[in-house]
Amino acid sequence: MVKAETWFNRGGVWAVLLARFVPIMRSLISFPAGLLKMNRVIFGLVTFIGSVIWCLLLIYVGYQAGALWQTSARQTEALLNILTVYALLVLSAFYIVYYLVSKSPKSAFVNKA
Repeated sequence: MVKAETWFNRGGVWAVLLARFVPIMRSLISFPAGLLKMNRVIFGLVTFIGSVIWCLLLIYVGYQAGALWQTSARQTEALLNILTVYALLVLSAFYIVYYLVSKSPKSAFVNKA
């Protein structure tokens, strides 16, 4: 515990800052910071900085991908329409077979000796 506390006091600021960019660690880094009694003001400041940078990065990527999204949506629309038709045909066939099997007399499927 002493080694972890020494390490966290020495590099905890960087650990918190970098953890804000890693999906699961983003939420879990608060536990070691609290257990090892990291300064709340420093933790809040580093969390704020890391979160702002992460959000700005996501906003930038989303803005850049906006035009690509419209292009790819138009290109895949025809494919999705075809896949939808085939899926409905397959589901309809399964329903028809199920209906015919469930309504047929049971004796027709029994092997007579």
